[in-house]
Amino acid sequence: MTIREQKKWLLFLNLALAAAIVVGVGLGLLLPLSGQENAPVVKSAPATNPSGSSKLGPRNEYAVIYRKSLRGALYAAAVSSPKLSVKLVGTMMDPDFTCGVFVNRSGEQTMVSVGQTIDGAQVVAIHDGSVTLQYGDQTIVLTVQKKEDQ
Repeated sequence: MTIREQKKWLLFLNLALAAAIVVGVGLGLLLPLSGQENAPVVKSAPATNPSGSSKLGPRNEYAVIYRKSLRGALYAAAVSSPKLSVKLVGTMMDPDFTCGVFVNRSGEQTMVSVGQTIDGAQVVAIHDGSVTLQYGDQTIVLTVQKKEDQ
């Protein structure tokens, strides 16, 4: 058998396989789902349930699969608060200057005013005893922890 004849047979087999797939899919749309082999195929008006919405058939329930992006995440990501490595220990309120006093894990204190960033979060507002931070698209309010012995 020559290469040209092999190519012709291969093309014929590919076309036959494609035709079988098309026919199989076409028949699959006309036949009922498994478990309903003996049920007659009858086209009728869509049934409604007591709430008034139209009842989805077994095939229509899977329509959401075709609308779902296969490249996106399967589930929405859980929103968690960011882990800041700083703690608010105080605020200083003066008509000309307000700042928040933060301490990091190593014990180093930092004074930050509105507009500056601390640990990747931008300071949006400073109030008496609290500081509002913007971390990405999340707004975080830190408050000064009162000591119990005072």
